[in-house]
Amino acid sequence: MNGTLSLLIYAAMLGALVVGTVRKPPVAVAGVLCLFGLKQWAQSMPTSLAQFPLFTNYAVAGIVVLGLAVRLMRGQCLFCRLSPIHGTALLLYAYAALSLVGTPDLPRALEVWEHDLPYVLMAVLCAPLLVKD
Repeated sequence: MNGTLSLLIYAAMLGALVVGTVRKPPVAVAGVLCLFGLKQWAQSMPTSLAQFPLFTNYAVAGIVVLGLAVRLMRGQCLFCRLSPIHGTALLLYAYAALSLVGTPDLPRALEVWEHDLPYVLMAVLCAPLLVKD
C-alpha cells in the first residue's frame, strides 16, 4: 500500500504541474527547480517507476515544452524579456565548454557534459523563456 500511495502522490504532483502550467506557464519552472527531488522520490519507490530513472526527466521536460507551447499559442513573445543575465549565463556555459580544450581527461569530461547537457538546456535555456515578468 505504501508504494501505491507514493506513486499516487508522485502522479498527483506531476498532474498539478501540468494543470498549473496550462493555466500559467511559469509554473513549469517549479518542475525544473524540483526535478532532483522528484527524481529521488521516483527512484526510491518500490514500484516499477524505479526501473525507469529518466521518466521524471522526460516528464518535466514535457511540462516545460507544454509551457512554451501554451505561451506561443497565447501569442506571447518568448524572447522579449531576456535580460543580460541570461546572456551572461550562456557565456559562462560557453566558457566552461571551451575549457574542455585544456582538460587532461577529455573522454571523462565529455561524458560529464553529455550527462548534464539536458539539465543545462532545460534550466538555462528553456526555463527562463517561461517567465515573462
